[in-house]
Amino acid sequence: GVCKRGYLPAAVALRVLRAGDASRDLGDMLSALVVQFCFIFFSRGHTALALLDADVTLSADGASLVVTAFSHKGKSAAESALVPPQIFPTAGVPELPRLLRRFRSARGRVGQSPGSYLLSLDFSRPFAADIQGWFCKGLLLPGVPRPPANISWTSHSGRHGGAESGDAFQQ
Repeated sequence: GVCKRGYLPAAVALRVLRAGDASRDLGDMLSALVVQFCFIFFSRGHTALALLDADVTLSADGASLVVTAFSHKGKSAAESALVPPQIFPTAGVPELPRLLRRFRSARGRVGQSPGSYLLSLDFSRPFAADIQGWFCKGLLLPGVPRPPANISWTSHSGRHGGAESGDAFQQ
């Protein structure tokens, strides 16, 4: 049969987050963060997976992710710089800021060169090629359900799943 790409359900994204948060493995933590960032940021039309490490911080109270720069598709660096900081509340998913802190601590400090991406371990390779691999690894973490027969989940599934969840909250 033909396999088609399906939306990643919010419940699956949450299971990935919790599995990554429970792990001590740096790769597991990274893959769980990639799935979360695809789900949260891609749904808003941002290419946020290419954020520099310094562009993502936690609010003073730890209740929100604060993203200070986005690289927007089709926009110049000057146009992207005009976008105000984006605030993403994390009250419903306390594992996300905790996982982000644990990942950064385990990975160690990175420089702020153009290649110092938040969601990267190997700064000597092109970054974008790794995203699908890390996304798929996140979907294989323990306790994460598999997609239905003839459905595949890719990083764009996270985008669509996040958009569907966002629409549900708006209605």
